[in-house]
Amino acid sequence: MKSCHRNSLWRCMKSLQWIAARVTVIAVLPFAAYSDIQFEDITAEAGISHKGPTYSAAWGDFNGDGAPDLYTTNHGLPRSLYLNDTQGTFNNIAGSVVPAPRNDAHGASWADFDNDGDQDLMEVVGGSGPNLLFVNSGAAFQEKATMLGLDYPLASGRTVLWYDWDLDGRLDALLLNEINVVASALFRNNVTGFENVTSSAGLQVQRSRYAHLYPLAGDGNTQLIFGPPGAYPQAIYNAYTIPYQELSGIAGLSESGAVNDVAIADFNGDALPDIFLVNAKGPSDAVLSSPTRLEVFLGNNLGESIVFKTSGDVLFDLQSRVDVADIYIGSAGWQPTASSFQLAAQDQSVWGILDEVPVSGTGFYIGYEPVAGQWTLKAFRNGFQVSALILTTEPIESFVTIGFDPFVPVLGGRYLQNSAQGFVDRTQQAIGPQLTNCPSVAAGDFDNDMDVDIYMACSGVVDGLPNVMYENQGDGTFQSVPGTGGAQGDVDGQSDVVVVADIDMDGFLDLFVANGHGSMHTAFYDGQDQLFRNLGNNNNWIEIDLEGSLSNRDGIGTRVTLTAGGVTQQRFQGGGMHAFGQDFKRIHFGLAQNTTVEQLTVEWPNGTSQIVTDIEANQIIHILEGSSAVNRRPMISGMPVTSIAEDSSYSMIPTASDKNGDTLLFSINNKPAWATFNAMTGELSGVPTNSDVGTTSGIVIKVDDQVGRLNSTASLPPFDLTVTNVNDAPVASDDAASVRKGETVNINVAGNDLDVDDGLDLSTINIVSKPENGMVVVNANGTVDYVENMAGVAADSFTYTISDAGGVTSNIAAVNITIILPDSNSDGISDVAAIALGLDPNDPDGDTDGDGIPDITEVGGSINAPLDSDSDGVIDALEPGADATDASVVGAFPLTGGGSVRISTAVGEALSQVSADAVTGAPTGISFPFGVISYTTTSEVGGNVTVRMTLSTNLPPNLVIYKVNAAGVYTRLPTDSWKQVDSRTVDVTLKDGDPLTDLDGLVNGLIDDPIALGEGAAPVVSGADSGGGGGCVINNGSGNDPLFPFFIFMSVIYLSRRRLGNI
Repeated sequence: MKSCHRNSLWRCMKSLQWIAARVTVIAVLPFAAYSDIQFEDITAEAGISHKGPTYSAAWGDFNGDGAPDLYTTNHGLPRSLYLNDTQGTFNNIAGSVVPAPRNDAHGASWADFDNDGDQDLMEVVGGSGPNLLFVNSGAAFQEKATMLGLDYPLASGRTVLWYDWDLDGRLDALLLNEINVVASALFRNNVTGFENVTSSAGLQVQRSRYAHLYPLAGDGNTQLIFGPPGAYPQAIYNAYTIPYQELSGIAGLSESGAVNDVAIADFNGDALPDIFLVNAKGPSDAVLSSPTRLEVFLGNNLGESIVFKTSGDVLFDLQSRVDVADIYIGSAGWQPTASSFQLAAQDQSVWGILDEVPVSGTGFYIGYEPVAGQWTLKAFRNGFQVSALILTTEPIESFVTIGFDPFVPVLGGRYLQNSAQGFVDRTQQAIGPQLTNCPSVAAGDFDNDMDVDIYMACSGVVDGLPNVMYENQGDGTFQSVPGTGGAQGDVDGQSDVVVVADIDMDGFLDLFVANGHGSMHTAFYDGQDQLFRNLGNNNNWIEIDLEGSLSNRDGIGTRVTLTAGGVTQQRFQGGGMHAFGQDFKRIHFGLAQNTTVEQLTVEWPNGTSQIVTDIEANQIIHILEGSSAVNRRPMISGMPVTSIAEDSSYSMIPTASDKNGDTLLFSINNKPAWATFNAMTGELSGVPTNSDVGTTSGIVIKVDDQVGRLNSTASLPPFDLTVTNVNDAPVASDDAASVRKGETVNINVAGNDLDVDDGLDLSTINIVSKPENGMVVVNANGTVDYVENMAGVAADSFTYTISDAGGVTSNIAAVNITIILPDSNSDGISDVAAIALGLDPNDPDGDTDGDGIPDITEVGGSINAPLDSDSDGVIDALEPGADATDASVVGAFPLTGGGSVRISTAVGEALSQVSADAVTGAPTGISFPFGVISYTTTSEVGGNVTVRMTLSTNLPPNLVIYKVNAAGVYTRLPTDSWKQVDSRTVDVTLKDGDPLTDLDGLVNGLIDDPIALGEGAAPVVSGADSGGGGGCVINNGSGNDPLFPFFIFMSVIYLSRRRLGNI
């Protein structure tokens, strides 16, 4: 019996376990120098969210992208499948890709059992149901255990070990079971499914939680080493003999009891495998974790009890493997209705304790002794496990354990070093007296210094303990890394298993620790799973993916030997398996400061081997069995210039090569917006401008050999590129202004000037050339005043420059001044010009011939007759645009009142020729100066189509109409001789197939055969076409207005304004 009283609580309470749960219990072994193994907890940011029961964790690659994904079985809860997005986070996709109900899920293991190139997953379960085999379809899992013969119901499985027992190139399944109902078994992969070959294989291991595949005996053969329950090793078989051959013993490898997990590796660098074992924790424990909280676990011992004193009420919260009906309270043995209940010492029904049931002895008994003032909890039945959380309203003064000793941390693992004489226990020499307890262990070169380190996930029976990192000193001796290098873990839960993977593929091994061990009370194992990222150092590394061709595709059973810097290391592809955990199968070597692997030897399980030499460090390589070609990562180098002045030309071309001769393709991350990138040459180039001033950070130039492996890409180190500012000269632009004679105008000359750097200094305007006819006054606000000096000229100018705030001067810009001279009669002719021409500046007319053209603009001698530049009989004022010089059609049209009108048509005023069969396509809406002609089809008789032309006019009242007699004398018609607004129609009939005569031809027809329109019946005029084909018939459709021809052709109408423009 162990007793702890209030006054001596700190000295004896669970033999210091309360302290051990919160502070690493480390022996006084002094720390020497150790490598910089440092981790950071990235659990939350990575998206690892599970908190609660765990049991097993396994690293695999669900989607085949080469990045490690994580599967956890979460004992009794929904599983987790964390997909690595390679950007530092994981997404739990189990709900959408894992078709499995909740059950008693135990160990899990990834393997490509069907050799199809993707990783499948098997999960073994307890006796509550069959095993599960998840076959990877690429996008999801399909559960096929029963279909393929691996369901093995009622097996109470613990783990599965995949390996190729018969060396046929297909992975077989070794199922490890703990309960005697169904024995551990070997299932052979026969392509179409699995068959149980346990008997023919000679497998005689009944119970085992896990097994290792490793060449342990030193005879060149590979062994199966079976773990507990019971002693370790429980049995050792040669792995590939048919039937199995059990080894009688290996020197120095005697059975060790209470072993939780094992790591096998060459720890001292002598090319022989050594063994590191971590111990199992005791079966029962009691921990006073606070003055009012007592945590109890009663394991497999008959009659285990705990007695404690407190003056307050007590809450008992029990979780056990028996029914509530087996809980008995007080001397009467009354039973609660739930497993959680509160009792008070004043309640006499809880006094005393019922004697255990004499026959079965099954039960959990609780009672209070009022005289002693103490509570008793007693468990009866061997193997009856009970977890109890006891909470009191007043402090617990003392407690006593009966039938068991409180758990005390023991030596933190055993180290068995291999030698020519066999295995030797060198624990004291290699580790020293460090006290802890750890259910799981992982080995790897965590600092890449070319030796194998050890990490242990630790816990007590009911509480957590800090995890431990042993850093290898290079000779098989270890030192504990203070604070576990940041990976101590969560002591609120109970560490269950640790598994290793390089999650970010940076060459440094990372850690996942599950903290929900066992079937304890939820309050004990409610720990957060944790992911620790290795922060790394400047040591080099190499990682290897194996792909079997004749051997199994995963390469399980392969030995890899590496030499770098004269140091030889070995790794064995055992599938990554250890107790309830699977490390990522990618093989990892630390290389220290070596930059090249001198030789890599791969020995496949079928006996073949291959050698690869001269491999660059810091890459993940892929080795295919039987292939001499190993893809080498491309090489890239270059020293980018990291600063450039704006407006300067930048060019950076890296140097790249590939030993395999593969075609290289370049890419870039974080390219500056002002630059261009050539994917064929890797050149980054461009000319930054002022708007690009600043820094672009994290530029990475990559080269890829396009082979598609993880080592296909190489990168330059990230660099920053800064564009520095250069003070550009301001840009001054020309200006224009106008001012009346003798007046002053203020001109904002800087208003349209620009400076992209420092801004303009408005006070720096400098007059370069002065004006000839005025004076300039410079103001401080970027404006100048121009003062006209009564010179009587029409224009003036001056030039200037302006500077920016940095003192840089602009180009020379001009300012052009228009001087407005007086025009007394507003006829557009200045008084000065009128006097010079002998005109009266006050004359309101200034247009002798009344043609709307001021006398000043008419050519000499023509001020008494309108101007006709092209001599086509139509004065310029009547012809729009360029028609004043276009005499494409000239003719005379008779007027009813005598004389004729000379007309012309511009090319743009002609109708397009359109077939009579498509006469509806005739253009419409042709505009004349004061009207619009439109066309519509009116009828078709015997193939002759009649088209109606309609002219609508809308004429302003200030028109002047002229007629000309035979002598060419123009006479202005009175304004009342024509209609201001009118509309006329003319019908043109065409024969079938003949073109519609264009307007030019229509006018010619009228000229050749003139008639007087508008007087009497509608006349008929034959067309000018004499080729015997079609012609045209023109009918006067309405009215008798003698000016109708004017409205048809509009060339006789012209707008005459009394004053046209200004001179």
